[in-house]
Amino acid sequence: MSCSAGLMPVLDPLMIPQSHGTRGLALQGPHATAAGPFDSRGPADDAVSVDKASASSTRASDSDVVGGAEAAASDSEGGSEAALTIGGGDAAAEPGPFAVDVFSTEDGVIKTISGCCASTAFGDLVAMLRVEFALTDEQPLNFTLGQHTLTREDFPSPLHTLGFCDGAILAFAEDEQDLRAVTVSDLSGRTVGLAALPPSLRLHELVASFEQELGYVGDETLSLVFGTKTFTAKDLSKTLASLGIIDGSHFMGIKRLVNRSTCIRCSGGHRVRCDVTIGALHDSWGRRWNKCAYDCERCGTAILPGEHVNACLGCKCFWHRSCNLARSR
Repeated sequence: MSCSAGLMPVLDPLMIPQSHGTRGLALQGPHATAAGPFDSRGPADDAVSVDKASASSTRASDSDVVGGAEAAASDSEGGSEAALTIGGGDAAAEPGPFAVDVFSTEDGVIKTISGCCASTAFGDLVAMLRVEFALTDEQPLNFTLGQHTLTREDFPSPLHTLGFCDGAILAFAEDEQDLRAVTVSDLSGRTVGLAALPPSLRLHELVASFEQELGYVGDETLSLVFGTKTFTAKDLSKTLASLGIIDGSHFMGIKRLVNRSTCIRCSGGHRVRCDVTIGALHDSWGRRWNKCAYDCERCGTAILPGEHVNACLGCKCFWHRSCNLARSR
């Protein structure tokens, strides 16, 4: 191998001896390879590198597993929190509508009022109760729910604060506060009054008391007019409360003649004849025509021949249907 003076010898790579464990030689100049600097690693070094790479891969895999578990746990916790939030919202929601059974202790009737909810005021339930049982707003009532007594002071309270729930039974009774003053005036201008009347008093009892105060006798009967309503025979058995008669009520009284007399002597009614004349019965009894003279068994006033009166066929006596009218003639 020859070289010129002043020039670096050119080495042939094929002629460079390869030492054990040497993979290549980094050359300068145009024959440099991409192998880089000398690699002095041997087979043992390669095995260690493989082991390190495997361990690194294992750690990465374990890290992925742990990260996935943590993510799953986080998702699970988030789902649980969401479930708790949703559950809490349902628990706080107001219950749906429910029904209340209402029992009238006076009539022995129970009715169901639907459409109530927890926020419904007790006063609103009472208003529905009055409509259902045809009660007036003025009629005072007493309420009982289980062992508790409810009053007007509870009207603004929501039902759930008073213990109402679906199927609850509310009992009520009409308040028995006496009517302090009830008056009646007749067409003649007379006015009489009654006091201390219980709301459970029947109308026929009120009429009888007024008739006694007005001095009605015989067939004289009082008909009451309350506002625009005239009470009839079918109303006589009803209570004052059910008819809307309250303290301070005033009536107009109309006198009528109704056949209802019993015999003044024997107190019997089966042989009484109403609205007859003394002349007709006198002849049927076979008495002499010139002896037809009778006085009223009640007031003692003489009965005129053509006057319509009542008579008892058993006692053969007569009395005026209205002694007051007879005396006024």
